[in-house]
Amino acid sequence: MEPPTDFRKLTDDDWRELQERADRFAEALRRGGDVDWQEHLAGLSGNLRNCVLHEFIKIDLEAAWKSGRRAFLDEYLRKFPELGSPYDLPAHLVYEEFRIRSTLGDKPEPDSYITRFPHIAETLRGLFQTGSQTRTDKTERDSELPRPAADKSVHIPKESNPESFLAAVGQYEMLELLGRGQFGEVWRAKAPGGVEVAVKVISQPADRETAKRELQALELVKNLRHPCLMSTLAFWEHQNKVYIVIELADGTLRDRMNECKQEGQQGVAAEELVRYFASAADGLDFLHSKRVFHRDIKPDNILIINGHAKLADFGLARAGDRPDMSVSFAGTPVYMAPEVWGGKFGPQSDLYSLAMTYAELRLGRRPLDGKDFVELMSQQLDKAPDLKGLPPGETAVLTRALSKQPEKRHSSCKVFVEDLRVAVVQDGHPVSRPRAVPIWAVILGVVLLVGTGAGVFALLNGNGSKPTNGGNGTVPNGTTTVPPPPPTTSKPPPTTSSTTGDKTIEDPNAPLPTWPDEYHAVEGAKNTDIGTKRYAARIEGKEEIGGVRPTFILVTLRDKKFLYVMETKAWNGLMAEFRKSSGGAPWTGSPTVAAMGMTYDEAAACAKLLRGRVPTPDEWDDAAGFPPEENKDLRRGGTAGIGRPTARVVKDAGHDEVATGVLDMLGNGREWTSEDVKPVNGTNERVKVLRGRMFTLAQELRAQDLRYEQKIPQTQFADKPSKYTGFRVVIDPK
Repeated sequence: MEPPTDFRKLTDDDWRELQERADRFAEALRRGGDVDWQEHLAGLSGNLRNCVLHEFIKIDLEAAWKSGRRAFLDEYLRKFPELGSPYDLPAHLVYEEFRIRSTLGDKPEPDSYITRFPHIAETLRGLFQTGSQTRTDKTERDSELPRPAADKSVHIPKESNPESFLAAVGQYEMLELLGRGQFGEVWRAKAPGGVEVAVKVISQPADRETAKRELQALELVKNLRHPCLMSTLAFWEHQNKVYIVIELADGTLRDRMNECKQEGQQGVAAEELVRYFASAADGLDFLHSKRVFHRDIKPDNILIINGHAKLADFGLARAGDRPDMSVSFAGTPVYMAPEVWGGKFGPQSDLYSLAMTYAELRLGRRPLDGKDFVELMSQQLDKAPDLKGLPPGETAVLTRALSKQPEKRHSSCKVFVEDLRVAVVQDGHPVSRPRAVPIWAVILGVVLLVGTGAGVFALLNGNGSKPTNGGNGTVPNGTTTVPPPPPTTSKPPPTTSSTTGDKTIEDPNAPLPTWPDEYHAVEGAKNTDIGTKRYAARIEGKEEIGGVRPTFILVTLRDKKFLYVMETKAWNGLMAEFRKSSGGAPWTGSPTVAAMGMTYDEAAACAKLLRGRVPTPDEWDDAAGFPPEENKDLRRGGTAGIGRPTARVVKDAGHDEVATGVLDMLGNGREWTSEDVKPVNGTNERVKVLRGRMFTLAQELRAQDLRYEQKIPQTQFADKPSKYTGFRVVIDPK
């Protein structure tokens, strides 16, 4: 039987209609009062109506739980008989109820959903493992943002004749219909003076949501001038229609990819594509500097003329201070960043879409795709993109840009493209000047873009200038996606005490140690020299603190940076010394047993005593050896501290050991991390992410558990100690 709701069958116009209706519905809920669902569903039928209804339910669920009202899918089944019975509900809708409840502090048990919806049990189990937890929205607010002008109209010129000229637009001669979509048409036209332009006519009335959104986006970007953004030359309303005059382009990057494939190539050559993306990155970073997000980057929306690229289609553009609720679709789903599926958007979301676009254009295929909605969402949330066929350098850069966590991606689009440029050169493909691109058939690009936004074509400035983005093969400060150089061998090893950690180094050419002065390299541990710096595999304190000598292990993080991670959890003797030095109440407990029961601020202050800090969740995960090698778990030896009434000593023989050599991460108490999450129910209390496992539990921390907690983490109020929570320290190399 054909599913009643099939997101695969939605066209680009359908997706836009869904987004518009969802935005309007969310806005109505924000205003308060009774919301007429039928009014917001009016005019829809069939599959599109069902898909929109499902989005409304997700939005209403979140609004209800945020307001304190406990809402469940059962009430929507009663309200809308067309949804059928509980056995007709799709997995993505059921999972959304679980996600919202979990995010807002209700903490439902996954097994209860398996019991309620046994017909989709296997799909739900997969979603529970790969489900998303939107991290703290760290986007800063900016009161200076350009905002769409309310009810602002554009002066309409008087109508003119003959009829071969478009009425009321001042002698714009309509030459050729280039494409038609559900929401409008695009014409090749001749502007006053004979300049050829594109004229887009929104076919829906100007007071309908589609036209309103076009006008809002145009008001937002109309005064943002940049050589890498397509210019909107004019727009106005006339006789309840919207007209938009834009530049005319040669084609889109999708056209270029198809042309390359017809020539027998896999996709667009790297040396050519990087030049286009330098322009696109300049344009995106400019938008972000004005706190504007594009939200729909894809091959169809990067346009080419005379070998240069411009960003187009700002129909989904939003100012960064818009208080959007959780709306699932901000853009074209296959290019949407994982956090967007949870309703959050930031500059790194545009960067993710840019990287996904680059990968598709290079490979001639999409690196992530799904046969249905649930599979597409699951792949974006959990599956690594398939980049097979690309050289190692490009693969490394794209892997970072396509990270599931926004904070792990590049700091800006230009940094991403500069890393690509370096990688392409190192892979043996010199980035040359772009070739002059012949005028392609415009119609294909136009048909793809009709009805998908204000910007449809691009035209470079008359002088043919292009943005520059370095081009000297260097990487900006603070950026490194290329693997670090191998250990140096040209210099003889120092013959002084530097190998045991003393600061005095007799050889002036010897690499400098990267650890604090209070530590030294463990005798016999391997050292690695990189440039002018020396990294020790293990360092330890020069004396014991509270009965234990603090020891740290050098861990290579997934972003290729190094971090010294404390081999064990913090211990009671360490906390006793900290309390004594800070004038706090005495700390009790066996000195060498793992310390539990401090607040987060105490843990952070004690870490400073050791010249370190509390790790982030990602650093903790890397230290735990996540993700493990295929078919292996986190523990590589020893036994986890679980099934116990109390914590155990930190340096007892037989502790669990992970691949990095760090001990005691899979049990013997949870651990603080430095990451904040949004407080529950709008309170001002700080909430921190936890990692690890309580010693009372029967099951040690497994890779599948950690993968799940990366989406829906354990948390604890920062100022409320727990007898099950301790911490460990990390030190940043000098």
